[in-house]
Amino acid sequence: MPGPSPARRKPAILARALKIIILRRWFLALSVLTVLLSISPASAQVCSVKSMESLGTVKIADLVSNASTSASTTAKIIYECPQDVVDMGGVICAYIEGNNNNRNVFYQRQPEKDSSLAWEGKFKSPDSDQDNVGAVKLKKGSRILEGSMHLTATYLPRANQSRVRAGTYTSTYSLVSVTYNDNTGEPDCYDLSKIKAHSRRVTTPFQLQAEVLTTCQLENKGEKDTFDPIDFGTRGALSAADAGAGAIRATTNIDVRCTYETPYTLDLGDGENFKDGTRRMKNGDNFLAYQLFNKTASGESSPWSKLSGIGNTVNTVNKHTVEGRLTTPIAVAPAKGTYEDRIVVTLTF
Repeated sequence: MPGPSPARRKPAILARALKIIILRRWFLALSVLTVLLSISPASAQVCSVKSMESLGTVKIADLVSNASTSASTTAKIIYECPQDVVDMGGVICAYIEGNNNNRNVFYQRQPEKDSSLAWEGKFKSPDSDQDNVGAVKLKKGSRILEGSMHLTATYLPRANQSRVRAGTYTSTYSLVSVTYNDNTGEPDCYDLSKIKAHSRRVTTPFQLQAEVLTTCQLENKGEKDTFDPIDFGTRGALSAADAGAGAIRATTNIDVRCTYETPYTLDLGDGENFKDGTRRMKNGDNFLAYQLFNKTASGESSPWSKLSGIGNTVNTVNKHTVEGRLTTPIAVAPAKGTYEDRIVVTLTF
C-alpha cells in the first residue's frame, strides 16, 4: 500500500509544534504568578505607626541661664503590627532622621537668619537601654498587635548652643521605624548603621516647634547677678589726701549675656550717698568722693554714661569694665575706717 503523501504529513507536524508553543506559554504565565504570590507576604511583615502624639510648642523662657534642667516635650508613639510579625517574635527599632551630626542631636533653623537651636532626641521604651534608638519587642504567641514607646525632645543648655535668636523655630523630621523578626538574626536595635540599611521600614513625619523668648542677664565670672567690688585697697589717711587726682583707682567687670543679637542698655546708679553731682563712699559721718569710668578693651577711659550693646552668642558674654577713681587731693585727711557705697546696675533689653 502506498505511504501517505508529503502533503498529508505537514498538518500533523504543525499541530505538534503548536502544542509545544501553547504549553510553553502556559508555563511562563504560571511562573510569573508564582513570583507575584511570593512577594505579597513579605510586604505585610512591617509594623506601622498607629498614632503619634503631638510634641506641641516648647517655650524656652530663659536660654541664657545656666539652669540644670532644660525645656523638653514628650510624645507617645503607638505601633500596630500584623499578626505574622507577632507570631515570629517581632522587634521594632526606631530612630530620628534629620539634619543631625551622626548623633541624636538635631538643629532647628530660622529661615533666612543666621540662627540655630540645638535639641536632643531620646527614646524611652522597656526593651532598650539606648537613648538614640527606641525598641519594642513583641513576644511570640502574643495576641496583642500593638506596642508603644516615648520620644522626648530636650533643648540643650547654653553651653551647647551658639547663635540663638529669640523667635519661633519650626522644623519637620522623620521618625523611621524598622521591623525585624527574631529569626532574621539582626541586632535588637543596637547597630544603628545596620538598622538604617534595613528595607522593612516605615517613615512618619513629625513637627517640632519652639519659642525662644528674648532674655538677658548680668554676670561676673559666670555667676549671675554677682559682682566683685571696686576695691581701692588699704590706704594711709595722709597718702589718700595727698594723692594726685585719679591716682588711686580700681576696676571690676560686669558681663552681659543675651540671646543672639538682642539689643540692650547698661547703666549704673548714683549710689546711696550722692550729693551735688558727686558719688561718695561713707564711713559713719565721713565721706570720700569718687568717680566711675567706662574702660574699653583698648584701655581708654571715659566718664560713665549709659552703654548700649547687642547680644553675642548665648555661650559668650559681653564684658564691660567699670573703673573707679578717688577724687583726691582733698583739704583734710579722711578719718580712718572702711568707706563703702552701693551701686545699682540696671540692664534693659
